[in-house]
Amino acid sequence: MKNREYYSLYMDFESLRKNNIYAGDVDMYFECDDHFLVLGEAKLQGYHVKGIQEKALTTIIDEHKSGGVLIEIEHTSRVQDGATSVDIGDCLVRRAYFNGSWHEYEKPLKVLTWMTRLSQKHGGMIRI
Repeated sequence: MKNREYYSLYMDFESLRKNNIYAGDVDMYFECDDHFLVLGEAKLQGYHVKGIQEKALTTIIDEHKSGGVLIEIEHTSRVQDGATSVDIGDCLVRRAYFNGSWHEYEKPLKVLTWMTRLSQKHGGMIRI
């Protein structure tokens, strides 16, 4: 991260929400030569992608012309406990959305391992 102070700002969308306008973000975006799309959303352990955020992200995956997947990334770091950053590569992929539905993993993989296996599945077209 080039400018940690700049990116540590909290973006407050509460004034929009009061008017029924919901802002969203994507924690991870990865696309390989317009071939395959991977979106990732990091959630604190015990929480899931849901509601309007789920609808928006799964629609993007469903409509992507070359296929894609949305991964739900689980982390345990809390600002209240003194955390200042989360290393996404070390977090776990608990479930993924593809082919129109969610798929739970009995044995979650670290994000880096999951992405490496995805690359291998696609013949190395996806460079990690």
